[in-house]
Amino acid sequence: MKISVSLSYNLCEPLTYRVAGDSPRVGAGTRVLVPLGNRVALAWVLAPESAYGGRLKDIIGVVDDPFVPDDSLLEFTRRAASAYFVSAGSLLDLGLPPSQKGIQGLRLEVEGRERRLSEFTAAALGRMAAAGPLRLFFRSPAPAPPGPVAAELHRDGAPPSRLLLAPVRGREYREACERVLHAGGSVILLAPDIATSAYWQSLIPASDPYHSAVRPAAREKTWREYRLGKSGVVCGGLSALTLPLPRPGLLIIDRASSPLFARPSASPLRLDHLAEIRAQAGKFPLLRGASSHSCATFLHRDGPGVDDRRPPRDISCQVHALKGGERGIPESIMELVRQNTMAGRKTLVLVNRVQPSVHLFCRECRRIASCPRCGGVLKVEEGRAASCRRCAFRSAGLEDCPRCGRPLEPLQDISIDSLSRAVTRVCGEEAVLALTAAELKDPAAAVAAAAEHPVVIATLAALSPHFQGMF
Repeated sequence: MKISVSLSYNLCEPLTYRVAGDSPRVGAGTRVLVPLGNRVALAWVLAPESAYGGRLKDIIGVVDDPFVPDDSLLEFTRRAASAYFVSAGSLLDLGLPPSQKGIQGLRLEVEGRERRLSEFTAAALGRMAAAGPLRLFFRSPAPAPPGPVAAELHRDGAPPSRLLLAPVRGREYREACERVLHAGGSVILLAPDIATSAYWQSLIPASDPYHSAVRPAAREKTWREYRLGKSGVVCGGLSALTLPLPRPGLLIIDRASSPLFARPSASPLRLDHLAEIRAQAGKFPLLRGASSHSCATFLHRDGPGVDDRRPPRDISCQVHALKGGERGIPESIMELVRQNTMAGRKTLVLVNRVQPSVHLFCRECRRIASCPRCGGVLKVEEGRAASCRRCAFRSAGLEDCPRCGRPLEPLQDISIDSLSRAVTRVCGEEAVLALTAAELKDPAAAVAAAAEHPVVIATLAALSPHFQGMF
């Protein structure tokens, strides 16, 4: 028989392999070990059939594991893989605990003795599997499901969607979670960052954290509890979104359409969009919660279930736009911070860069020095050593402007580090607090420190609900 599999590697297109004989164990959601060039790789079976008609390789083994993703989770990974050109197998791996990932934990029985899979080469495994697929198993096997899973909470029709616009959303979240838990379902509370996850865990103590900051042992425990049929509230990011819940009844996207949901540049995934796909594939309700409209939530203003609980605001918001060609720290920002400090008002400055980029500036030309060969951007290091990011130009010390020959002077872009030093010179050292991602990992300490300083310079993570009403 032919099977279509998706590798645990980020290879978006599924591959086709052959299974010797008709094995009843190889169905959709089964994990198999397949040859890939001169190595072996784990893969998930997407379908026990394929239209591919070329030459095929035999699979090496079948993982004897009682964990099989349900149809809704498989459908979610198929849709997400198609939307983002990623591997469905890599998405399924995200919800697994460390003991169930990779071939390091796989074992096989040889001559009555348990052996590690890593002890064999790919060629040796191929020779051993010539008579038929090998039986593989994890050192810490997944627990068997408790039995037939109860009917889904929302099986028919389009799942209801609701948009909640409210600065304080704790009571609505708790009530929604209690209703789903009372019906025997589970809730996924999707947060854009770890600080926001910690905030909702403090308001919903019964929630289970499931994200990258949780220790592997705790992740293992949470995964096994829900595998055995637990109903609860899971709070986290991409790992929580791919956790195989037995009866998902609600998905909450907190701070809907926040830019923090976008993954780093190396990953194309956007979590709030993946959450919508997860709710559509599983046919359960979706609740978008935000403190105000954004460009994306504004599109849903006429949709079903819009609940605007924002109180009338009498606070004016001043927006100061920087000119496109302006470099360094603008004087207007420094003057505004100084005036707020003298008036006793707190100021929050959000900067998306911790360390500044250094440029060489010519006061005569009023321009940043560019590469004299190709006009590209120069990367400036210590001692004015400059190198072009486009061509092979390098200079141990660029002193004069390539255009007019006047002396160049170093100029730093705005960043948390450079702005905090500049504000300290104006407002005093005791007035400024710089918060980076490292300090925001402890939200309670960060909030206590921010309350004692009139000026806080931080990354976008400071938009966490922990700082609600402080500025």
